[in-house]
Amino acid sequence: MKGRTLLILLLPLLALPLAFSAPEARVVDPRYSVPVAVLPGQAFNATLAGAESVAGAWLLAPGVNASLRVAGTWLREGKLVVQLETPKGAKPGLYDLCFSAGGVVCEPRSVWVLEREPERLTVAHLTDIHVEVVVDGVRSTLYFETAVNLVNSLPVDAVVFTGDNVDIGSDIDSLKKFRSLANRVAKPTFVIPGNHDHAQTDEKSFSELYYGAYVGPAYWYRVVGPFLLVGLDTGYAGYVDSNQLKWLESVLAAHRGKVKVLLMHHPLFRANLFREINGSWREIDKLQPYLYASWADRIDEARELLRLIEEYGVAAVLAGHVHTDGLVVYNGRTWFVTTVTACGSGDYRGFKLVEIGRDGSVKVVGLPGRNPLREQSSFVLDGSLVRVVESPDRRASTVVAQLSPNLGLELPELTIHLLLNATQPAGSYRVYGNSTLVKSLEILPYGGLYAAKLALTAPKGAATVTVAAYEDREPPTVSLLMYTPRKPVAGRDSVTLYIKAEDGGWGVRGVRVEYAADTLKGAVEARETGPGSYRAELPPLNASKLRVTAVAVDFAGNAASDTVEIEYAQPPKPQEQQAQPSQQQQQQQPSQQPAPQAPAQPQPLPAQVIAVAAVAVAVAIVAAVLLRRRAPKGR
Repeated sequence: MKGRTLLILLLPLLALPLAFSAPEARVVDPRYSVPVAVLPGQAFNATLAGAESVAGAWLLAPGVNASLRVAGTWLREGKLVVQLETPKGAKPGLYDLCFSAGGVVCEPRSVWVLEREPERLTVAHLTDIHVEVVVDGVRSTLYFETAVNLVNSLPVDAVVFTGDNVDIGSDIDSLKKFRSLANRVAKPTFVIPGNHDHAQTDEKSFSELYYGAYVGPAYWYRVVGPFLLVGLDTGYAGYVDSNQLKWLESVLAAHRGKVKVLLMHHPLFRANLFREINGSWREIDKLQPYLYASWADRIDEARELLRLIEEYGVAAVLAGHVHTDGLVVYNGRTWFVTTVTACGSGDYRGFKLVEIGRDGSVKVVGLPGRNPLREQSSFVLDGSLVRVVESPDRRASTVVAQLSPNLGLELPELTIHLLLNATQPAGSYRVYGNSTLVKSLEILPYGGLYAAKLALTAPKGAATVTVAAYEDREPPTVSLLMYTPRKPVAGRDSVTLYIKAEDGGWGVRGVRVEYAADTLKGAVEARETGPGSYRAELPPLNASKLRVTAVAVDFAGNAASDTVEIEYAQPPKPQEQQAQPSQQQQQQQPSQQPAPQAPAQPQPLPAQVIAVAAVAVAVAIVAAVLLRRRAPKGR
């Protein structure tokens, strides 16, 4: 961003933009989508674009600001590489990486400090977010935010996203939304692109303007103790090309002793395949019936990928794209895991947990009582909602939680992370709403804000908990913007209402629409379709005039309303509908001996008549001119 930059100070979960008069420098490695894993006292390299030198570096987290020693710098391909040493006493956790490079430049959640090398790596597998589509009237971001808050409450080490993070790759607003929500994850996140992330981009714009700018590199690798994570890019067409396969072999060969996990969007094996398969890359023709279509069409690339998987002993391959579960255990060694969409259309929305052991063992964890090698087993997001609603000034944040019994997760508590306004004393923040659910509230300084960690007993039904520095006594604002159709037919037409509702305090809890006629009363809930935007649907009603009231209620219980009247057109009465055809039939009764009728001549359309007239006038003018030219001189 020319002329200024943004310092993004994030909790291990919330994107926090703070403006600085900063240079054009930016961190290109590590990123929030590909964090680097280090032990205390261990050195690692970072790469900056647009910087010639750095005056200092540090790690930032809630309550922590730890300096890093700059061990050396050098230029490589026009970018500045900085070697940094992690403090020996660094606490395990996820940190923002910050530099002084003519101004402050930070990359959120990009350094993962380990306590020790892990014996087991447990990851939450999310895929196909498709920000910001609407599925069955529900915005994908609500599913996404629910998934984020759930995995924050689970004992997982990291979260992986296997592509289709946005629905259209050139949609910058959606890319920003994905970045914001992904940075609410309290654990390290590893992200790869899918075909939708490539949509409406070319190679240059994809890497420089869109995915590369807002998410990260298209393919990459990271070492996490005894584990090697490799992210691949199957592109728009659905396979890994030969150049990337050569790169993959170089990475696998350099890390032979590691337990290897590959992430890619398009699965190697087809959708809804649950089975154990034995085979060899040398006889891939025997495996072709099991391959996903994009790989079956590129059999040479499929053969080469399978060779690398076999020869280098890959433990697991995690994929998405098909919006449904699948699991193939190949040669008893490699687990090919496909997971349902987290937020898009499909059988249902959900995610899985995958455990990988230091010995190369793999375990897929999902719905209790389900066998992931025989049937769908992803946890079910449908029907659950866990979201955070912030006030415009961040002096209040409200947690909305409702867990469906179909979720399949036993959660003793929910862990929610909030950002609060630090211009208020920390002691001024109080808990409102279902306060009996609150087990603990920890508030720490974090840049110019507070980072709050709220632990709640998992509610049995719907619950709201607000953390605020003030009591909200002001009602929201609400307006019935329009409805359609403008003249609905009574008893036949449903009516769609579009509503705007906003609140300058704790936030809008919900909007309902009440309607009444002479003997008719009812109410429907409005669905949120975007920030401050709601839509409601009235069923077909037998009324001549209907009084419709939109009621908005905020989290403090304050309410506001707006009312309109809808006039309905009355349908023809049944006897009139029957009488009209009868009269027409009488008028059209033929005589006993009808005279033969000449074929009807087609009538020219008005446009045709005008065109013919225009041509005739033009011909007349031309003829007149010619006659005058031919007339004898002197006349």
